Amino acid sequence: MSCALRVVAAVGREPSVHPAPFAADSLTEAARLEAPGGVYAVFSTWHGRRVVRLGHHLDRLRDSAHRLGIDRFELSADLLRREVCLVMDDAGIAEGKVRLSVHPDDPRSVLVAVESYPGPPEREREHGVACMTRARSARDNPLAKQTDWLKTRDAFAADGVYEWLLTDAQDRVLEGSSSNFYAIVDDPSGSALLQTAGDGVLSGIARSIVLEIASSEVPVSLVPVRTDRLASLREAFMSSSTRGIVPIVRIDGRDVGDGAPGPITRRLMRRYDERALELAEPLCGSAGAAVAHAGATDDQQTRLVRALDQARAEAEEQAQEAEALRMAGAIVASTLDVERTVQLVLDQALNVVAYDTATVQLLRGNELEVIGGNGWDDISAIVGLRIPCPGNNPHSAAIEHRSPTVYGDLMREFPAFTSIGGTTISSWLGIPLIVHDEVIGLLALDSTSIDFFTAKQIRLAAALGDHVAVALHNARLYEQANELAMTDSLTGISTRRSFFAMADTALRTTIHTDTEFSVLMADLDRFKAINDRFGHAVGDEAIRRVVEAAQEILRRTDLIGRYGGDELAVVLPQTGAAGAVAIAERLRSRVTQTRIPGMEGELTVSIGVRACRPHHGDQIDVILDQADQALFEAKRLGRNRVVLWDPAYSGRDGQIEFST
Repeated sequence: MSCALRVVAAVGREPSVHPAPFAADSLTEAARLEAPGGVYAVFSTWHGRRVVRLGHHLDRLRDSAHRLGIDRFELSADLLRREVCLVMDDAGIAEGKVRLSVHPDDPRSVLVAVESYPGPPEREREHGVACMTRARSARDNPLAKQTDWLKTRDAFAADGVYEWLLTDAQDRVLEGSSSNFYAIVDDPSGSALLQTAGDGVLSGIARSIVLEIASSEVPVSLVPVRTDRLASLREAFMSSSTRGIVPIVRIDGRDVGDGAPGPITRRLMRRYDERALELAEPLCGSAGAAVAHAGATDDQQTRLVRALDQARAEAEEQAQEAEALRMAGAIVASTLDVERTVQLVLDQALNVVAYDTATVQLLRGNELEVIGGNGWDDISAIVGLRIPCPGNNPHSAAIEHRSPTVYGDLMREFPAFTSIGGTTISSWLGIPLIVHDEVIGLLALDSTSIDFFTAKQIRLAAALGDHVAVALHNARLYEQANELAMTDSLTGISTRRSFFAMADTALRTTIHTDTEFSVLMADLDRFKAINDRFGHAVGDEAIRRVVEAAQEILRRTDLIGRYGGDELAVVLPQTGAAGAVAIAERLRSRVTQTRIPGMEGELTVSIGVRACRPHHGDQIDVILDQADQALFEAKRLGRNRVVLWDPAYSGRDGQIEFST
């Protein structure tokens, strides 16, 4: 395989073309020979030299250059298109993979490298690939595509590894070494959920298409999956602009799911290919290129060509803007989860308007509270931040004006807000989020450059803000309604329905990891007598106190729910019989020490325990029923005790008559 190379000074009216300073046999070799410190973009052609969202690739190249301080970089998209086509023609390449790179020492030139590329091997897409995780290998600057990354990637190359999955210090899988990564997991209700990192990754063209099409197939969570959950994944896949979607069937030597591409991945592959074909545009063949190839020299014809090229470029730009806003609106509205909505907002805002840092803020009384952010070195220092409103800050000005508000030099206007969370802010753009004529919050975009935001960017951000406000409002309403349905109003713990769903998920995870699993069923002794003698208010308080006692004893990984009346259920993952009985005894003892205002006598509880090492086919309702049988045995033996389930207890349910 040979690689065609050319240096193009793609500025002005006509390009200046020079030979490349080196020769290479492949695109990868060319990338290794590039001078360090530059930026790059990679795309491929297909179906007759068509490219998916070429304008987005070139915008990413500009944005990467800006982020690395290559501010003198200029790019004429039409001239660059034309030169790439000429390189392919001269090299006899029908369909190719194209790499464009810019070096800071020569920011007005673009190194064009092209190799023949028929597309990803069909075997990879049909049967899937194997990947390995690499600890603490996240990119230093994931928002810029840097030429130095290939050398970093080469340092941990290994035979037999199709792609490395990069993890951060919290053991979260962020992305692949040259792709985005997606995991399909079980959510608390047992349904499928697609998880992918919301920040700390390259947010490219392929990723935006995946998020767009996935929203109608499966709920999306922009929270990266942890490495300790990889063994329990349903499915996994990666995406890149040159390969599309590629299934992942093994990670770290373990099968993902059943070791074959899953049904959701296959549906997304098909829909991705269809959507990419819809978005593909010709790389070559514009009116300008046709005349240029014909060698036209007439001044009038040249002016006409330029006018046609400019008109086409403007039309394409407007179409790209409309498409970006349409897609962003659809993706932002694809979920009713507040946290996911916030992450989608920040992710899609970056596709519409370039920024360095951003926050989503909700108006709570006389303060704006930051509920999410992107691009910050320490997001924990940002989330939860409260900003007075009204107050002497740019946020209050935007809320007061109820319209997009921009400050090109924040140091001059609001010097106290130029450094937040260790990040310096020079330009600030605030978009009030308004629903039904009520301001509910603010989308704030920041840049480290003075006078960064243009009139066009402000217009696009304002249009996005309309989608964001409605989506965030709907998500908050849904979350409030869902909390009422999933949380017991008396105790604040899970209702029976939500507990059962979470317990079932915990059981399936335990089966995947082949560990121990225990369930407790606890019931207050003589609860009816407590209600009859002291009143229902005292009975309610007794239930609350028992729940509080349980929460003080249980671990963060344990689950607790109100199973019905005065009966509580507890799931203890990775806990065997001895550990479960010990926890149950601690709870029983703690309850006997509890005093309830208005109640005479001792409060006691009976607890049934079921411990097991579950296998495929085991059902959570059966395990809970066995714990309930042990609870009935505890009642039969005199109450105020813990009983571990025994097979002999099966069938007794309903045969015991006594006051609980």
